[in-house]
Amino acid sequence: RLNNAIAFPIFDDDGNIINIKKRTLQKNFKDLKRPKYINLYKIGKLDYLWGFAQNKHKYNDYKSLILFEGEKSVMKFETAGYFNSVALSTSSITKEQANTLIKTNKDIVIAMDKGIDMEHIRRNFFFFFRFTNTFVIFDRNGLLEDKMAPIDNGIEVFKKLYEQRIKI
Repeated sequence: RLNNAIAFPIFDDDGNIINIKKRTLQKNFKDLKRPKYINLYKIGKLDYLWGFAQNKHKYNDYKSLILFEGEKSVMKFETAGYFNSVALSTSSITKEQANTLIKTNKDIVIAMDKGIDMEHIRRNFFFFFRFTNTFVIFDRNGLLEDKMAPIDNGIEVFKKLYEQRIKI
């Protein structure tokens, strides 16, 4: 409460806590020149997927895995009763993250925040195109505001966006 932020653990893909991350709840964090996210310890390479270790035992119940940018989106998705999402902690993916996901043999649904364009997706997620069915969620009907994640307006809006996903 003191910092008006949410703190949560960062797990590696085996379930070990490797860091603590804090996300500000201040709407005006940019005006205050504060970062949106702060890690307790400096992270080198992003080789983990947030939410992967906690839910990988549930993936057999799903045909696809949803890739969100932020951890908050995974938390919201889980609150709605779905356990087949991970967060990249950024809008691009590392080779290590991609390899982990490809090994699941699941369809991949890229669900970046509104404002990330198709060229960015093609450039940063090309790893998947040869190895798995890959889809992208885009808000073509104005259901989201800029920088919103596809889950930010609730599960019903997410489902509408999911139904209109584009196969790459």
